[in-house]
Amino acid sequence: MTLLNTREVQKRLGNVSRPTLWRLRKRGNFPAAIAVTPGRVAFREDEITEYIQKCPRRDLADGTGDRQ
Repeated sequence: MTLLNTREVQKRLGNVSRPTLWRLRKRGNFPAAIAVTPGRVAFREDEITEYIQKCPRRDLADGTGDRQ
């Protein structure tokens, strides 16, 4: 299992901002974060890849992240 830090996830989503990433998480349909240390989270690479494949590109750019 490979873990991606927040910055790497932002890049894979098309250089979204940190607030956009947290909005995606708040909506509840984004892969869950894993607490690595207090104050640092990571995401499973396979879950992020699957999310990107299922999510229309325009939704990643505007922060809605809806899967259609």
